[in-house]
Amino acid sequence: MDPKRRGRDRCVKIGVPGVDDLLYDSVPAGKQILAVGPPWIGIGAFLNQFMWAGMANGETVVMLTTEDEPSHVRKELRPVVRNLEKFEEHHLINYIDAVPGPIRFSSETAPNTEMVDGPEDLDGIERAIDGFRERSMAGSGHMRLAVGSLTMLLLAFTDPAKVLTRLQRITGSLKKDGVTAIYRFEEGLSDKRTIAAVCHLMDGTVRFKEKGDRTYLRVEGICDARSRRWKEYVLTKGKLEMK
Repeated sequence: MDPKRRGRDRCVKIGVPGVDDLLYDSVPAGKQILAVGPPWIGIGAFLNQFMWAGMANGETVVMLTTEDEPSHVRKELRPVVRNLEKFEEHHLINYIDAVPGPIRFSSETAPNTEMVDGPEDLDGIERAIDGFRERSMAGSGHMRLAVGSLTMLLLAFTDPAKVLTRLQRITGSLKKDGVTAIYRFEEGLSDKRTIAAVCHLMDGTVRFKEKGDRTYLRVEGICDARSRRWKEYVLTKGKLEMK
């Protein structure tokens, strides 16, 4: 079977048990999902669990980081992923480093890292994604992508249309090849028109909010769901757990 078709015809787990349960255990491969909410609410943990689910399933996992260096991402992954180095050795976790120079604090280089010239380097980012996708299709045929901050990509340009045009091409290619991707998007830093344009490129959203000292999420679109209502969750030792 064509590896690309093999990727499209399967289903994947998000990696958060309560969220997977809401989605009838899995989603069709190739879905492009926006994880949107305020900062420091647990979207990073959500992404980490998404990546871990891919690694545990033998998929090629790629993290595009525009805010935190790969060395920091590795530290955040350790509470979720045991023996991280073993997965790195088998190239099941890979990094695209698009962190701007002015906010770079570490000289440590993480394994399996493709460096690009910051979030403004859209050509380099797209080439790196394409390179990992081609390598994964030649192997297992299975890949998933986590984008650490879509907001940082948008803020790198005075005209967000440049990013949106490129994002449309990237998401289209990922959908075609069955590459599931989750994009972190922080509320309050983009205008309503830009947010609407981003949502239009996605297959659905996992929306996060806080009310008092409690945190909630809900699923919008993506695929069939048991519920579209707000569900409470907590963060425990770097993991998001539904209540």
